[in-house]
Amino acid sequence: MREQLARQFDVDALEELLGTMPVEERTRVLESFGVVPDAGPHIETKQVSIMVGSSDPARQALLDRIWAPFWDTLPPESLDSADLPYPGRELARLWRSRQSP
Repeated sequence: MREQLARQFDVDALEELLGTMPVEERTRVLESFGVVPDAGPHIETKQVSIMVGSSDPARQALLDRIWAPFWDTLPPESLDSADLPYPGRELARLWRSRQSP
């Protein structure tokens, strides 16, 4: 499961977010990331649909960390697109600026 998610998301931050939630919410959140936890050795995926904002600053910071790697899967100009509602944009922009010569 980690390998699948690690392609687009910060799995450590996702685990931290899950740790802030009651057990019954965790499965729903994992499923919203396209992971079916009880699918056995062959994990199924589906379209991503998850909360992209939180009024809790600590959870919002985790969402930013979770989603920041996702921006690396998009063209660089996507960071400037207001059409994409995903968190982590500014964190991804910061990481990219540090990687530029």
